[in-house]
Amino acid sequence: MNTQTNFLLQTVLRSLLVLLFLLIIPQLEKAHAQTFTLDGREYSFMDGKWYNFSIGQKGDQIVPERLIVRLRDRGDLRKFDFAQVGLTNLRVISDELFGGYYVVE
Repeated sequence: MNTQTNFLLQTVLRSLLVLLFLLIIPQLEKAHAQTFTLDGREYSFMDGKWYNFSIGQKGDQIVPERLIVRLRDRGDLRKFDFAQVGLTNLRVISDELFGGYYVVE
């Protein structure tokens, strides 16, 4: 092999290593994330925060102190007795949002 061929081969190998590195790093990040699925929804803990995922794409950050919820029948959550299901410290902090959702903390 001549010098020009060696140089070209080294350049190609270096480019392949960079490409492999760029493809592997995001996968390693996902491998170290704590992930679980609940009712068909995926949640992952990354960088000290929880996020929801949809079709493999990172979505909104989950703020545990405030959740957006709705009743299955889309009833008025402000009239719901949380104590009957063992949630005594929950309170609704918003008016009804689009689709029957409310913010609770």
